[in-house]
Amino acid sequence: MECSFCSTTTPYLIIRFKNMAIKSKRGFTLIELMIVVAVVGILAAIAYPSYIDSVRKAHRADGKAALLNAAQKMEAYYARNAKYTDATLADLNIPSTSEEGYFDITIETADANSYVFRAEALGDQQNDDIKGFQLTSTGAKTHYDGSSWTVAGWDD
Repeated sequence: MECSFCSTTTPYLIIRFKNMAIKSKRGFTLIELMIVVAVVGILAAIAYPSYIDSVRKAHRADGKAALLNAAQKMEAYYARNAKYTDATLADLNIPSTSEEGYFDITIETADANSYVFRAEALGDQQNDDIKGFQLTSTGAKTHYDGSSWTVAGWDD
């Protein structure tokens, strides 16, 4: 039985469509996969440094929190002893590193009426733009950028 709109090329078209269906089931070509890998590599090369920078900025909070905690304990020490002199981290029950371990905590100076706490970056945190923080008994906050202590405070 023949239809009026069919031609003699109909069997050829059926075979051609059949071959196209088989080709589409094969998957991706090597070139397509290489392009995807290149695009992902470029995106990762751009995104990873930004990610690491953000992580380091987030770790700064560890040092700031340790200094604020130390200042609170130092004020309690002052209330008991009427002086800051002779206070040690052990007396204040303060560990020498911050809670998460990204900063080393020290008492820079402590005399009868004032003190200065310092938090200095440890490990990979030393690669951050801000390498340390200070807090004084007057509440003055400074940060160290690798060359000098900046009175601009703790704002990043």
